Amino acid sequence: MVRALQYQTFWFDLAFLLNTGRLPLAQALSVICRQLSDADEFDCGIKKIVEDIQGGRSFAEALNTSAMFSTAEVCAIKAAQISGMMATVVMRIAQGQIPSRADQYRSFYAILGNLLACGTPILQALKESEKGLDPPLQSAVQQIHDVMSGGNWIAQAMSETKQFSPMEVNIIDQAEQQGGLDQVLMRLADLSRCYKPS
Repeated sequence: MVRALQYQTFWFDLAFLLNTGRLPLAQALSVICRQLSDADEFDCGIKKIVEDIQGGRSFAEALNTSAMFSTAEVCAIKAAQISGMMATVVMRIAQGQIPSRADQYRSFYAILGNLLACGTPILQALKESEKGLDPPLQSAVQQIHDVMSGGNWIAQAMSETKQFSPMEVNIIDQAEQQGGLDQVLMRLADLSRCYKPS
């Protein structure tokens, strides 16, 4: 599963547990945590958030400290804590009414893919595609640019940032070797947009 889909799945699962299961936040997060893998970096990040909450941090503080979620998501959760509308706000994030980190990945893939399809050199395309991204992903794209400036391939550069799933890196590695990187990037953007977790 690509990283953008992991974000969507997390929010959909949490929304389901809060709204349908009517579980308290801490219990809902614990249920999600039990389904996660110790081998996946994203899953480990979610487990750390749960540990931070159990250690006394608020949900918004834990999300913010993790640097895995967008500023809009953190602010929305902070407002939900104050208003007592956590289930409603989480559902809005899951439905895409609040910009999420998944949206950031979709935007990055779509812009980079379109620029490459128009013949823009990849280093210039990376510079353009980082604009408007949240700091963690923007920093990762800058790192990709710097690593590629040294002569490395984009898949290797993406892997080094630790911001992209092994699946994404593998897909892009294959596209680099076989051609059609622009099309693959746009397909990743579309796949993320169309995905609805079960």
